Amino acid sequence: MMDAPGSIAREIHAFLKSSTHVTDSSLTVETDLVAAEHLDSLVVMDLVCFLESRFGVRMEPHEVNPSNLRTVNCLARYVTTNLQRDAA
Repeated sequence: MMDAPGSIAREIHAFLKSSTHVTDSSLTVETDLVAAEHLDSLVVMDLVCFLESRFGVRMEPHEVNPSNLRTVNCLARYVTTNLQRDAA
């Protein structure tokens, strides 16, 4: 059974909160992660590993870009799209 996009977003949000050590409410599913400087190279590598291990999606190097990493919701859409493509 495929995870619902909202569930995926919640899991990514929780992962990022623990990885970036943001403990207040400033990190939401719509926070611009790039502009807020929540993503450094180590967090991005950890995030890609998390997405691949948790959801079974393979994030190709060219897909690790600001468009896919902009917000938690963008990441959830990326995962959902890849899960749907792989299921087809």
